[in-house]
Amino acid sequence: MLASLVRFHFHDYFVQGCDASVLVNNTATIVSEQQAFPNNNSLRGLDVINKIKTAVESACPNTVSCADILTLAAQASSVLAQCPSWTVPLGRRDSLTANQTLANQNLPAPFDALDKLKSAFVAQGLNTTSGAHTFGRAHCSLFVSRLYNFSNIGSPDPTLNTTYLQQLRKICPNGGPGTNLSNFNPTTPDKFDKNYYSNLQGCND
Repeated sequence: MLASLVRFHFHDYFVQGCDASVLVNNTATIVSEQQAFPNNNSLRGLDVINKIKTAVESACPNTVSCADILTLAAQASSVLAQCPSWTVPLGRRDSLTANQTLANQNLPAPFDALDKLKSAFVAQGLNTTSGAHTFGRAHCSLFVSRLYNFSNIGSPDPTLNTTYLQQLRKICPNGGPGTNLSNFNPTTPDKFDKNYYSNLQGCND
């Protein structure tokens, strides 16, 4: 859940800034961002955010925004995953609107090339020292083609380490449901550290 709450905040920020627009439900005039392609059936943690909001409202009614709660939940999740703590400025205001079109446009896709990913982060005022997927998991459906029939060549991606390939095949069988989860970082999967990026740099060793 820690990685899911960090992702929730990230998917809010990349659309209209930190305004909790990702929490706005469908109305007669608003189409929810939760139905955007990068969010549909993949946002986890809404129940956690709702529980936090209920507790905060009980203790301090009409004071703390959902946007601040999303931000604080992401910070707390990072710290619980052993990332150093930092002070979070408060005072964000909640959006009354959502923008599904902008969610589809701004949120990076798992299949984007590096240049497109870098451009998406730059557009939000972030640089290449920023990143995602430091910890967490991915559905097999997002990468299973690399394990069996990469680019329709009838064999796995030749750049994959053969030992790692066999590990992934056990998690993601050919013709399986695609919903099994695999760690982004096989060495420290639940820790907020730099190993995901170190592993990427060393993947051809």
